[in-house]
Amino acid sequence: MSSSAPAVGGALRALASPGLSLVYASVFWGANAVVARAVIHDIDPFSLTFWRWLLAVIVLLPFVWTYLRKDWPEIVRNAGLITLLGLSSVTAYTITFYVASQTTPAINLSLIGSTIPAFSIAAAWIWLGERVTPTQGAGFAVGFLGVVVVICRGDVSVLAEFRIATGDIVLMVGVITWAAYSILLKIRDLKIHRMSLLCGVFITGFVGTIPFFAWEVAVNDSAVRINLPALLAIVYGALFMSIGAYFCFMRGVAALGANKANAYGYLAPMFAAVFAVGFLGEEFALYHVLSFALIVVGVYLATATRATPAAIR
Repeated sequence: MSSSAPAVGGALRALASPGLSLVYASVFWGANAVVARAVIHDIDPFSLTFWRWLLAVIVLLPFVWTYLRKDWPEIVRNAGLITLLGLSSVTAYTITFYVASQTTPAINLSLIGSTIPAFSIAAAWIWLGERVTPTQGAGFAVGFLGVVVVICRGDVSVLAEFRIATGDIVLMVGVITWAAYSILLKIRDLKIHRMSLLCGVFITGFVGTIPFFAWEVAVNDSAVRINLPALLAIVYGALFMSIGAYFCFMRGVAALGANKANAYGYLAPMFAAVFAVGFLGEEFALYHVLSFALIVVGVYLATATRATPAAIR
């Protein structure tokens, strides 16, 4: 029995390795698109956003309370910036993601979302004047072409006749708001603990969802009634996406660096495809393969020499 203890310990350490932590994060991100699609008839998008972030705040708050108390003066001093960070990431991106999931297949949701690092680099060039190398510029162009392939479903006539799915456009707005979040993170070096910032972003972002939830309840009183599939989606979003994926990703960043950690994000569309085909019966088409290849190459080139902000999605 004692001889098996080292083997068991080694297996546990392997399961908790930084590389596998990043794989777990990619699984969570990929599965999120499938979960969102699976409950489109069980819960409305604003309600799902509201309850997910409320639960995330409730779960996270006891663990970060000590940091919040210590950093409170600095948090108050930077309340405006923290609020903008919460609104551009938690509020805007999550809402656009769940709204897009009403009409956009899970595989496409994950593919479009995976372009965030490349768009963040482009945003830094546009708004902050950060230098973009020819390689990074080429990476953004290639990655954007991958998004175009997804949006037009591999059929150029879709663009010519402007038959683009509304959900795809909505999610692209979300990608842009996340790029804005990445810019806001660079505006000022906040002298607060990472956990305090995370909780501040969670809380301000959650507050930003309240008007949308209130409107949804006003026009549809069933929004306050939650069935089992909706409850499971809320719990998944709060525990695995809002908290679990973040900490798995940050563990990978701390050990391997941001650029290598971002590379693991390429796995998310692959997991999304497996789950979507297996659980939702979605079709995996040739254009998905082409789009995935273009996005992987594009994001790799765009982020090969520069770190991008961590994901909270």
